[in-house]
Amino acid sequence: MSLTSTEFLTIVDQTQPDSVNIWYSDTDPLTVFGFTIPVVDQNGNDSTQLLLSAQQINMTINGYNYTFVIQSRISKTVTFGGNNVTYYFFEITPIVIDSLADNTPIILSQIVIAVPDITNTTFFGGDYDALLNNVQDNRQSTNIMVADRYKIKGGPGSLNPTNIDDIITLTAQKADIQDSNYSTTGWINGRYEGTPTDSRTYGGLDSAITGKTFEGSYFPSSIATEAINNQISSSTIIYTEYLSTSQDDLPSIPEDPVLTKSYVQIGAIANSITSLTTAVLPGDISTYLDIFIGDIITMGDGLPQTTFTEYMRVDNIRPAPFNSQLTILDITRRWNGSPFGTFLDSNARSIYKIPNLTKIYQLGGNKIQGISKGRLVVKDTSDILIIDGLAQVVKV
Repeated sequence: MSLTSTEFLTIVDQTQPDSVNIWYSDTDPLTVFGFTIPVVDQNGNDSTQLLLSAQQINMTINGYNYTFVIQSRISKTVTFGGNNVTYYFFEITPIVIDSLADNTPIILSQIVIAVPDITNTTFFGGDYDALLNNVQDNRQSTNIMVADRYKIKGGPGSLNPTNIDDIITLTAQKADIQDSNYSTTGWINGRYEGTPTDSRTYGGLDSAITGKTFEGSYFPSSIATEAINNQISSSTIIYTEYLSTSQDDLPSIPEDPVLTKSYVQIGAIANSITSLTTAVLPGDISTYLDIFIGDIITMGDGLPQTTFTEYMRVDNIRPAPFNSQLTILDITRRWNGSPFGTFLDSNARSIYKIPNLTKIYQLGGNKIQGISKGRLVVKDTSDILIIDGLAQVVKV
């Protein structure tokens, strides 16, 4: 049986954290799952930035050259031989290697190459300087004009410039002054006035993702909770910036769906249906929630109606024709990529509302994408969130 990542790291901490160590299977052919690399190399150089930016590692094992694609990394600092030793643990795409007779992979030179290596790249004034040889003339204002008082005898204290008539007729020379952004419609609307839009404005396309940034640290599902807690308690965890769609300042463990005052009288709902005819539940419903446009709702699957699969967004609420006791909800099915629910039976169905369904995105320059299935530590709260395959925070 192969070592778990926790067992492997325990052995590394106790034996040789200052060396390159390989995490591999104990059966032939050998499969490599990851490795550790100390941040201080054999020449005493700090390789932290190099190991942080690396996307793959080239290494010679048993005389063969291998390229390992990095999937995740964490740093760890331990006390070894009376000194603090920091190393990175990399999980990689598993790869089979050629092994020796005793099933022990040997790194003869302990030389590893991180790709890309940008430690010696010069940007300012070099080939990678995007602004090199760029020239921009002064911009002229669209509404500020030159007043030539400096031409009048007596200097700036004179009352009127010589080109006062041109200024009055708006034909004077424009001043070399850039216009303020506060006079630009696009800037004012985007920051102050606002431009209300919804998905129907653009023919059904959803508008841009909105959310709040926070610092977190991602771990694959294979990393044990104990190892994550050790990283948190030892303050060696590495945090990066993520985007959360939560209504709160920070994402948190989600609440269970909450019952609303509405229910669907006819429970059989085909996948093509995008409107729900609802009625108000009988009895005392004072503690139940109302439904509003923009809410995320769900209904129980199958006959027991105890599990929730599909989420739906309420796009519009309108009265039903010919019956003032009923209300129609126009909805977007499979919200956030959730699968269709199982609504084939004819039983009435209660409608539940998701109080604060959250999706997490990783940021990369001008591009964002949902994070992979795994767990995420929130820096400010130390909460360990469970992330499903749709990048949503779920409750287990």
